Amino acid sequence: MFVLKLFGGLSIESDHDVLSGQAAQRHRLALLALLAVHHPCALSRDKAIAYLWPERDADRARNLLNQSVHALRRALGERAILSSGDYLRFHPDLVDCDVAAFEGAIAAGNLERAAGLYGGAFLDGFFLSHAREFERWVDAARERLEFTYAAALESLALQAAHGRDSARAVEWWRRLAALRPYDGRIAVRLVEALESAGDRAGAIRHVRVHAALLRADLEMEPDRALLDRAEQLRSNQCGLQEDAERASGRSGEPARAVREPAVAASEPVAGRSIVPGPRTGPRDPIRPHHPHTS
Repeated sequence: MFVLKLFGGLSIESDHDVLSGQAAQRHRLALLALLAVHHPCALSRDKAIAYLWPERDADRARNLLNQSVHALRRALGERAILSSGDYLRFHPDLVDCDVAAFEGAIAAGNLERAAGLYGGAFLDGFFLSHAREFERWVDAARERLEFTYAAALESLALQAAHGRDSARAVEWWRRLAALRPYDGRIAVRLVEALESAGDRAGAIRHVRVHAALLRADLEMEPDRALLDRAEQLRSNQCGLQEDAERASGRSGEPARAVREPAVAASEPVAGRSIVPGPRTGPRDPIRPHHPHTS
């Protein structure tokens, strides 16, 4: 059984190895990705040519498409790509696809499985020269799938918080913050989750990292309310520490708590613990949607 991996790159793997040879040429992999994401809809040969060989004359482009289909069928099985008239269709029973599995898990409401299947941005690092329509298609599919993934993470975080599972809520908000590191709304929710989990120091650290990313990458200041919240957390932590120190003084035991520094509005950039994403995420609550990518 072959597995077509479209999250985090583009490759075809079997039980033993990664597919190589003629079937693994870039345009042929791109054709398979197009067919897999369009499934269950078929893709016309003319549209495939417009995506992949827009600068070739009609006869040469159709010949390249036929060669690609032949090479893929020879490597994956004759029925891996079905044809009906002028249309081509992906056969999911012969080739698994991580994007198809992801969207199936979303449709079934299995958000945790879907989150586990998302292995990075759609076709990350993959491109074709002189194929502008293909690049537009990739951008649209990447944005749609990332949005769906973000919606799943937020739903999982809210479910965990509702079930009073603070540790899991923190985990899901952390993953969403890594995906959307500039989004102030998500930063607030992660700080709240960390506070609920009793990790005030972690909440303060996240405010510092979020602020540093905004200043370094966007030359923006974080919301004043977020900085004020971090300062309030720090003050509460110091108050608890002072109580502990007084109690320790009465019992003759030394206090060992470590104070977290305040998060100043003009604090210089610190080391980054999350990788910045390509754009600022939406500030409104994320809700799943399932637009059709053509």
